[in-house]
Parts: sequence; C-alpha cells; structure tokens
Amino acid sequence: MKNEIRQFLDEGRIKEAAAFIKEAIKNGANLEGLNVNLAHILLLAGEWEEITALLPKNTNFLHTSGWLNSLRCNRPISEDNKPIPWFTYPAIDFLDDIVQKNWLVFELHIMVGFKG
Repeated sequence: MKNEIRQFLDEGRIKEAAAFIKEAIKNGANLEGLNVNLAHILLLAGEWEEITALLPKNTNFLHTSGWLNSLRCNRPISEDNKPIPWFTYPAIDFLDDIVQKNWLVFELHIMVGFKG
C-alpha cells in the first residue's frame, strides 16, 4: 500500500492517492503507523484553490501561512517555499516583530523520546 501511495505522490497525483486511501479505509485496511501521513494526504487533496478563491483575499491562513506547502513538502516552509522555523505559526508571528533583520538566530531542536 505504501508503495502505491508513494508512486501517486511522486507523480503529483494527490487526488488519486486520496482515492486510494479512502478505498483502503472503506475496506478496513490496517493503516496503523500511517494515520497522520495519510490524513495529511487527504487534507492536501481538498479543493484548496477553489476554497481560497471563495474567501476574501489573503484570508485563507492554511494557504498564506505556508501550512499547505509544508504538508506538501514535509518540511516547514512559507507560502513562497522559503524555510521557516519549526515553531508554531503564532510563535513565528510573535518573533517576526522582535527579531531584527541584522540578527543571527540559532534554532536548536532536541528530540526526546519516551518509552511507555
């Protein structure tokens, strides 16, 4: 199943990947461990261009923040595909008002795992 979905995505066929996922859900496939990634694909398969066109200009936060681009590329990027910090969007907005253009900022990520 993973291979089929990966092929759809590699070919830019998000709608077909979403249809494949919906069929797998309908047929009771075991999707454990893939849930979040598959949910992201279903989100991306939404009619985002049409949704954005129906809203007042620059009000679709999922588009203007780069959130949809980040899902598509599996890394945090802005609307214009530039890298952004691995922070929440409100934190980025807050820091944008504080950090000066001439500052150098170091971003450190520490991944902590817990065994349960």
